Amino acid sequence: MKEHWNNLVDQIQKMIDDEATVINGLRNGPDVTKIKKNFERNVKTLGKQIDEFSVFVPDPEADEIEMPFDSEEFAGTWKDYKEFLYDVFGIILVPVEERRRLKKLFNISKKNEERALEFLDFYICSRYKSIFLPKDFQLNNDQPGDEPAKESGFTLKKKTI
Repeated sequence: MKEHWNNLVDQIQKMIDDEATVINGLRNGPDVTKIKKNFERNVKTLGKQIDEFSVFVPDPEADEIEMPFDSEEFAGTWKDYKEFLYDVFGIILVPVEERRRLKKLFNISKKNEERALEFLDFYICSRYKSIFLPKDFQLNNDQPGDEPAKESGFTLKKKTI
């Protein structure tokens, strides 16, 4: 989130610099003086708003997330899951939510990394946005009712009518 915020601020600064170059290139006159004053006032207001809003942007270094499993595979899959949440649902996990989701995943996977990876893969492939304990048939890509049909004991007897 902090990285996105910094990118936004950098883009705004670039736009301001470009606009200032254009405005400074104009010939002096009463209209240009008015444009310059409005521009300076708008930049000052925007700067204040950025400062006020930056308080709400979490700092990733202040909120380190501890992974329940140490492998690179889990870290990569978790990153994929967070990107999936953002791309599909527009959800950006704040640190407290991310820690809780990791804890829940750790617990429902019974502290088993392979199972946790399988769950994350299932959430992404099935487009689920929450962490929950999938049913066995969901993980095996079976549908409820896909069990093999049992032979029925019913047969038609000849000449029943």
